[in-house]
Amino acid sequence: MAGILYRIGKVVGKVYTPSKPLGSKKAYVSTAVEIQYSRLWVRLAALGIDIGAFIPLVVLHFWLFSNSRVLAMVSCIVSPVLGLAYWVLMHWRFGQTFGKKVMKLKVTKRDRSAITLRQSLLRSCVDIAFNAFVIAGSLYALLSWPHDQWSTLSFWDRMGFFSQSLPDGNSFIQSLYFYWLLAELIVLLINRKRRALHDFVAGTVVISLRRPVNEPLN
Repeated sequence: MAGILYRIGKVVGKVYTPSKPLGSKKAYVSTAVEIQYSRLWVRLAALGIDIGAFIPLVVLHFWLFSNSRVLAMVSCIVSPVLGLAYWVLMHWRFGQTFGKKVMKLKVTKRDRSAITLRQSLLRSCVDIAFNAFVIAGSLYALLSWPHDQWSTLSFWDRMGFFSQSLPDGNSFIQSLYFYWLLAELIVLLINRKRRALHDFVAGTVVISLRRPVNEPLN
């Protein structure tokens, strides 16, 4: 009987264990083994930790930007690539970024197995496309400046001139990316498994590794 109940329990995602021997008149007590999906605030906290870890890189980027046009162009390429590589490779190799590890979250397939490199790339495909436009627009703006003008401007004047020199479609691309992020948030909030749009694209889910309050220790 216990073996039959166990097989039935596996089908419906639960494992039934008897609290008393088979001869007891008391009913069985069942313990559900369920996937704990991530909460919005936990995912935001993990994202905040990851962004905080990149603050030194941001400071270095602006320092390079203020010193040389050539270094600024190098930084405009390297900084986004490093950021994207961090998310893609960490999710692929470990299922976690540093922030997700701290918050005990993990990216998996829907069956809780490890994701592939392809899935990790698909999760970040929109970010990759957006950053490709950012890199191209930044290089266009920097190359449009006369070389001798760079040293005569203050840092804030450079930033203002840089913004004015970006391609005409830059604002449109930024608006599209903003609406994508908004759609990500809305979709994440309205489904039970808390999957964002990029999770549906890649066939992934973010689960919590924290032990539920009512989960037995044994």
